[in-house]
Amino acid sequence: MRPLRILFMAMAMLPAAAFAQGYDDCKLTCAADRDTRNMSCPSPYDANNAGQERRQCIDDSQATYKECIRQCPASTPPSSSEEPTAPPATGY
Repeated sequence: MRPLRILFMAMAMLPAAAFAQGYDDCKLTCAADRDTRNMSCPSPYDANNAGQERRQCIDDSQATYKECIRQCPASTPPSSSEEPTAPPATGY
């Protein structure tokens, strides 16, 4: 009976642990997809369009990334910027 109780308790804790990692994992997946799309964009050195097609491709990729982030399950409220902020200066 005791092994069954331990198994039940372990399984009850799994969803909470998965939810805690959900936003971070989702964000990493969105970033990996964005990077893959960016690599597929045209070369910035293409003489025909002077990088305009690449810029549009990168902009579309970034918009898709932001939409992907919005759809991630929020374990903590996401900040308005995806980049971490620097700690305040201590004056040393």
